[in-house]
Amino acid sequence: MKGRVVELAKQQHGSKQLQKILARASPDFVNFAIEECLYDMHDLMVDAYGNYFCQKLLQSSSSAQRHKILNVLRPNILKISCDKKGTHSMQCLIEMINMPEEEQELKEGITEHILNLAFDPNGTHVLQKVLLCLKEDQIDFIFDPILENFVDLSMDQNGLCVIKKIVLKIQGHEKRIAIGKVLAENVVSLVQNPYGNYAVQQALDNWTLEYCLGIFQKLEPHLMQLSVQKFSSNVIERVLEKSEFDTVERFQKRLCDIEVMKGLIKNTYGFYVMQKLVSVMRRHKASIKPVQQAIQDTIQYATDKTLRQKWQGILAQGQQHQMGSTSGGSSHGLSYHNNSQYGDGGGHYKGDQGHW
Repeated sequence: MKGRVVELAKQQHGSKQLQKILARASPDFVNFAIEECLYDMHDLMVDAYGNYFCQKLLQSSSSAQRHKILNVLRPNILKISCDKKGTHSMQCLIEMINMPEEEQELKEGITEHILNLAFDPNGTHVLQKVLLCLKEDQIDFIFDPILENFVDLSMDQNGLCVIKKIVLKIQGHEKRIAIGKVLAENVVSLVQNPYGNYAVQQALDNWTLEYCLGIFQKLEPHLMQLSVQKFSSNVIERVLEKSEFDTVERFQKRLCDIEVMKGLIKNTYGFYVMQKLVSVMRRHKASIKPVQQAIQDTIQYATDKTLRQKWQGILAQGQQHQMGSTSGGSSHGLSYHNNSQYGDGGGHYKGDQGHW
């Protein structure tokens, strides 16, 4: 087999045979295989059959051997990571890393390519794997360029995946404050974007209230415009769910303004926002009369028959709720539109949005 490992690894049968041998190989054979293909590893990792051999070899290698492999691969890490086969080999290598020397080698190999990886459909998975495998205090070299390009990444299908991982990963107060500031400053444009709205929702779903207050404040003056749009209305619903009562009450006053309600009453997304408001007000044991009154005062502007019936349903259910409370019977809750793509039953269905 001497001198033939690279050749065999690129063949379907040869790759399978080598993988079987590696499954029960001695450390000496593993070392032999690495020495045989070390300087061809970058080609094997992107090969249709060679990449499977490489993954098996990496799983059998020691920390010192992986360090050596990383050192040789460093000039080609971006190319491998952005390849549809190579991305799997590189993710396998990253999963195996467990020593500071390996981590440093990896860091030096990708530091100059963070954005290239984040925006690439294959490279993004490699960067996400790095975020998963390294500790928070080890990822400043990723965090800094991501924060500088936060908005562009959030509005990109591949970049969003990295943003969501960062938002979830970061626990430190100062870094969360920094992300929250960028989110708040750009939240109005983000929530209207088919990808960017998920970046905001990731923060709302996973952060404590103190980090979200800036987002609430920036959204509040734009409630009417954002409540009648496909993507942003879902974020408004999440804000209502997340907020304490004083914020909900402020939002309610804005939404129930007669001129605002004239716009909401004609819009399906506006209906879902107001339905959510009713639900949240009830949860806080607050009166829904201002909402009912706003609907009653503007329902004549709902020219669509189906939508008008939905608004009338809220009014009728509100009356039933009051009657049930007076008589001591059970109250009748509203029926909500489940949006299973969000995983928790929240929100409403708005078509075939992807979930990243």
